[in-house]
Amino acid sequence: MGNYPAKEEEELITAVLKAGVWRFGESTSAAGKPMNNWFDMPLALKNEHTRQLLVPALARLALRGRPDALWGVPEGGQIFAEEVAEDLGLPVIMLKAFRISGGPKQFRLLRREDEKLAQEAADLVGVEDVVNEGGSVWSALQVPLIREKTKRIVACMIRGDLQYSFDIPISGVMEELVPNEIRAMHPFYSKYGRYA
Repeated sequence: MGNYPAKEEEELITAVLKAGVWRFGESTSAAGKPMNNWFDMPLALKNEHTRQLLVPALARLALRGRPDALWGVPEGGQIFAEEVAEDLGLPVIMLKAFRISGGPKQFRLLRREDEKLAQEAADLVGVEDVVNEGGSVWSALQVPLIREKTKRIVACMIRGDLQYSFDIPISGVMEELVPNEIRAMHPFYSKYGRYA
């Protein structure tokens, strides 16, 4: 993870996984790749102990961007953006996801008040729950006001190698390489598989 002392890192990862976020089954990533595991990070908010560890850690990362507003990638990122915003006393700019003719996911500002808030803000920080390859974050950054004013992206977890180039810092509370198709002999599974 790199952002916290080893003991704190281990406590956080274990608490989040004990909250039941690591799921197994056949699925597909946002990029359309097959997966046999995923992280349903909003489940971590249902456990108060886990919430008290994860949200402040995410808020500390967000503060590095000195934001006057946050935005989140729908849906999971928005849930965490609202949690962090409540802790920091900041507003949240809401985005809406849509697709045109089955193409890739795109985003737009949800309401007029979100556009007004984005126009008035000087520095934004984007929030995501889990970053796999970075495609959803990259798509959200295609919204002009979001792209122009975002100074940092923060995530609960970065689990994969970013396949997109970002010219702003992106960091996770937890940064663990967990493949889309994990096997029992993988070090992460060997260490934490009992919580899946």
